[in-house]
Amino acid sequence: MEILGNQEWITFHYSSGVKNDLEIYVANQIKLTPRLASLPDRTKQDIQEKLVTGAGGMFRWAALQMQELKKKRVLRGRDVQSILSSLPKSLDATYERVLLQIDSDVIYEAKTALQWMSCCIRPLYLEEFVDASIINPDEETPFDEDFRINPFDLVDLLPGLIKVNPSPNSSHPTFIQRHYTVTLAHFSVKEYLVSSRLPKALSYNFSINLELAHSLVVRSSLAYIRHCLSMGSSYPHHQDSLDEFPLQLYAYSRWEMHAQLVPDLLDQVWPCVLGTFKQPAAALMWRASSWRSRRLREESTVCHFDIPFQGFSSPDWPTHYLLCRAIISGNESLVRFILDSGLNLTDTPLLGNPFCQPGTNQAQISLSGLRTLPILRLALEISIVPSFGQQREETLDNYTSVQS
Repeated sequence: MEILGNQEWITFHYSSGVKNDLEIYVANQIKLTPRLASLPDRTKQDIQEKLVTGAGGMFRWAALQMQELKKKRVLRGRDVQSILSSLPKSLDATYERVLLQIDSDVIYEAKTALQWMSCCIRPLYLEEFVDASIINPDEETPFDEDFRINPFDLVDLLPGLIKVNPSPNSSHPTFIQRHYTVTLAHFSVKEYLVSSRLPKALSYNFSINLELAHSLVVRSSLAYIRHCLSMGSSYPHHQDSLDEFPLQLYAYSRWEMHAQLVPDLLDQVWPCVLGTFKQPAAALMWRASSWRSRRLREESTVCHFDIPFQGFSSPDWPTHYLLCRAIISGNESLVRFILDSGLNLTDTPLLGNPFCQPGTNQAQISLSGLRTLPILRLALEISIVPSFGQQREETLDNYTSVQS
């Protein structure tokens, strides 16, 4: 049965207003770029005609082709004609061209950088971006400072795929700590990378599965934390520590959020989580990082958990703290792993007093953090529910009514 065979297709044309806007945009970009502005008038007219016509009303396409022209250090009339005659026909083809131009010896760094950009919870600072791109949690030495790439070289490695805010001075970029942030340049970049549209030649190296990307961030964050601990790094709210290991704040305060999104992929990672955070230094730094993120207003949650003084009376307090955080985040898989590890819960002190924003109800925070009724029941059974551990049955009844 033929469904579409007799249908008459309608062609949509972009408005003359969009075309005029494109002409103004291209003309301004030529005027603002000395190498382009110095070209003969006929060549500049050719650039404008080719980009406006080829864009088909798509500003993103025109901007990427203009970027390709701008990055040429030597630009002659015939060079322009060569570039204009080989313009990619679509956004996909433009992104494909960028990926094909990446040197083979930095493909891992480029792919890893794009994975972080595709799933990071907040924009990364440029120095965080550099360290994230070189972590390989599957290597015997997951992180090595000697592999760091110059920040602006890493940005130049992915033209059109990522953007830096604020835009650095193109002629003499000066690096400033915690000043530049990095994101994907456009929503279409992520859409392309996670799609099945990448050609086979690129798919193996650059196709992104978002669940695996979140898993990579969790494993990389843990590897980075272990490296910082091995180097004797101080608390991440100390500026010297952030200068030396800039990704430390994100790794400590965000690994848990990424883990919440893909708990089923992390069964092999929980032993590493427990081994890392049963160390008092790691638990304290985790708490300090959450506090620092909150102070910097980078944290997406309204509730953070302190370690009350009486909590330190147990030698297992770091693991109790990890268990408390896992319960509140709703990570049932991690909760059960911790309990199965043989943790002693006898006389367990109440851990995780919440820091709350003014006017926020503590019970509501705790209840909203427990994602599923089974994990709440589990928490009540072991009497380790933060902030409302006194009236267990009343809490359960209230939560059941909320769910229904």
